Amino acid sequence: MNKLFTLALCGLLSLTTTAQASPDCHEVRGTIVAYLAAPAATCPMGTISGLAGDVFDASNNLIGTTTACLTSLEPQGNNGALHATLMHTFIFTAGELDGATIGTQDNAVLSPVDPPLLFRVNNRLNVTTGGSGFLRTHGTVNFGNGEVTLRYNGRICVGN
Repeated sequence: MNKLFTLALCGLLSLTTTAQASPDCHEVRGTIVAYLAAPAATCPMGTISGLAGDVFDASNNLIGTTTACLTSLEPQGNNGALHATLMHTFIFTAGELDGATIGTQDNAVLSPVDPPLLFRVNNRLNVTTGGSGFLRTHGTVNFGNGEVTLRYNGRICVGN
């Protein structure tokens, strides 16, 4: 009887586990075009948004927008590099992630290309709200005209 109860319990637990929704995961890549903007009340160090922080897929289709809040920007080492931390919000309006909104926390290194205006960006964005996963971005930021141009790739999971 005890053995039968244990088998029944194990079967019930396995049904419960398989009945739970699994995340909808996507390998993503594309480009982001945005511009540096003035600080805001909720983001005193500066914001990054765009025309309006447009997010494109690998086929150059507009799939959403992003805004970012710069939370710190400090010198790193003695070669002119900068370390930045940011928080992003991505709102997807088309494509595989249509309807999803995710938030990230980022750690970026800005390496001087033509200082003090042009820097190469290498950033890792960890999804913290609205799903799970990560993005990596690589590109440039021009502090002269405010343009931020990035290529991204990664994996984003949404849903439960």
